[in-house]
Amino acid sequence: MHEETFQDCYCRWDERTLVIGNDLIERTYDLSDGLVRPTGLTDKALRQQWLPGGADRVLFRLPGMGEGPYLDIAVRADTDDRLGLSAEFLRVRLTLSCTDCTVTSTLSVFPGVPAVSTEHRVKGRPAEPEQEYPAVGDFRAHRSLAGEMKKTPWPRPDTVECLPLPGGHLRTRAVQLFDVTDIYNTLVREEEVLLYGPGFEALRGSLLFVEDEVEPAGLFLVKNAPNPVGQLNYHGFDFHFAGRDVLEVRGTGLRPEELTPERALPCYGCTVGVYDPAAELGPERALRRWHDAVDRRTPERDTYILANTWGNRSRDTKVCADFLKAEMDRAAGLGVDVCQIDYGWQRGSTTDPADGVVDKSRRYRDKRSDFWQIRTDRFREDFADISAHGAEKGVALGVWFAPDDYDDFADWELDRDRLVELFRRCGVTHFKLDIFDIESKLGEDRLVRLLEGVVSGTGGGAALQMDLTMCRRLGFFYHPQVGEIFLENRYTDWGNYYPHYTLRNLWHLSRYLPSRRLQMEFLDLDRNPDNYPDDPLAPRHYSPDYAFAVTMVGSPLAWMELSELDEREVKALRPVMAAYRRERERLFECEIWPIGREPSGTSWTGFQALHPDGGGYLLVFREMNERPEAALRLHGVRDGTLELEVCHGPGFESDGRVDTDGNLRVRLAEPRSYALVRYEALKAG
Repeated sequence: MHEETFQDCYCRWDERTLVIGNDLIERTYDLSDGLVRPTGLTDKALRQQWLPGGADRVLFRLPGMGEGPYLDIAVRADTDDRLGLSAEFLRVRLTLSCTDCTVTSTLSVFPGVPAVSTEHRVKGRPAEPEQEYPAVGDFRAHRSLAGEMKKTPWPRPDTVECLPLPGGHLRTRAVQLFDVTDIYNTLVREEEVLLYGPGFEALRGSLLFVEDEVEPAGLFLVKNAPNPVGQLNYHGFDFHFAGRDVLEVRGTGLRPEELTPERALPCYGCTVGVYDPAAELGPERALRRWHDAVDRRTPERDTYILANTWGNRSRDTKVCADFLKAEMDRAAGLGVDVCQIDYGWQRGSTTDPADGVVDKSRRYRDKRSDFWQIRTDRFREDFADISAHGAEKGVALGVWFAPDDYDDFADWELDRDRLVELFRRCGVTHFKLDIFDIESKLGEDRLVRLLEGVVSGTGGGAALQMDLTMCRRLGFFYHPQVGEIFLENRYTDWGNYYPHYTLRNLWHLSRYLPSRRLQMEFLDLDRNPDNYPDDPLAPRHYSPDYAFAVTMVGSPLAWMELSELDEREVKALRPVMAAYRRERERLFECEIWPIGREPSGTSWTGFQALHPDGGGYLLVFREMNERPEAALRLHGVRDGTLELEVCHGPGFESDGRVDTDGNLRVRLAEPRSYALVRYEALKAG
């Protein structure tokens, strides 16, 4: 028996069995017949065995690969930290070889995290696609299929994870997160199902929670893939239950005809974890522990207020050195850390001059070889003048960039090298990546290599913002460690920016994602009042500091031209930004959870930030309503008194007493007001 350990993580294997786990979870696999079959899943804290022994389902399968056993299974283990972007973890690589293909399945486990992740890469001869899985609404085909799945063996195509379940009374909740935010504005949708023995369920989502209602125990699953609306080769669902006995995670994203013997292509993967349903925030906190390990943010690189001028819709008409210096001057006066040049700094154009539509008909560098060089009619050749000006003011420089997706990102190495050069030679530290569409697994693989190359080439110093507003991108759970998320384009010019919309999206997503990953926008509220006639929730009815406060538990994005703000707006923003900057390092260390009612423009709502030392923060919003007082239910505190200190926000009152249900009564004197409040550990009584 071979063995490898790392802190509380371990793996053991021989020619028949593989075991991987830590102090919280253990998974076992049967290798004896030349296949990888999941046979055990144990929640060590609850002493719950989820998988019955003798499972006959395979862990992974790609359509067209055939059903025979692999000729060879090689296993090796080591540790990794994904270029320093993740915590260090133990990984086990299984190389599975057969006549037609080679599959590398990688299992990974982090110390102290109750989850095991699996990912797969495949190379081999192209194969013919198999018959399509029946459409979700084809109940006759599914009824026949459900019966077939109970026969042994009945292989399932296009599978990235398989869990034979113990039956019993199981309830499941699928959570779908949406990007493509130029179209969608409700970004979290959930579906709950009680599993039925003779039936089946095909559920769509990035996340799945399964609970045993008789012997309380829970599983969470993350499909490590783009959000469903952005997945490649998507079948219309992600999680399939055959009654209460088998759960499969479907959709590799890889078409069999894409296979090549020269290059191993990535498939989507899956993370399986355990939790205690009786614990407060049980499923969400277990998921958060995994996410914090995978995506290890650092305050030095990842805590900042960034300004991008595109929100004022003057596009690139003002972009030049003098304009950027004026932006940096205003940024320094407000406490903004980064000024980012959007489109217009580069010599080439991504759009067709005839109609202004993005032109993807050929490579950018075929249009002009110096496409990504700096426009010398607007800036010095190396940004030296504005970089020096920013350094003097304490303001970093960022730029917008569009990785060239032509021919499956064929220029990925050139794009990588240009971004590294901009960092090293031109002082650019923040890159917003936009206007690309992933069309194949080869393109996806190259894009990830580009991103990892920038991280490696800059020594982890570059901060990347991944635009999720349009097209097929990486989403929330596929390679989450490579950058922050530029979540949405919203403009007063088109009447689609409302402060409560931004608050609502951050509030919903913060339940399932670390909110610090999300760039959230605040705009110049005085612009375009005529686009909101007779609208009581129009931006002009809110104060500038309220709009900024909405973003404080995310990554604040000044989506505007700072130099266009008038003195009234500047005067309103300075104090709240100063308060945020004083507290942000400690806020960064907190778990952020939504509290109150869903933001609607008329609610009492907000966030609770739980610090490891037992204290934390409350960010409370009284939206437009006539209720000056509300009871907010808090997490982790019951029956006692909190010591409260208002960091910023006029008119906040509370005696700090928390009742036995965790409710704290708070008061804000005026509608459309807020407060950031620091609290210390609970005192009993």
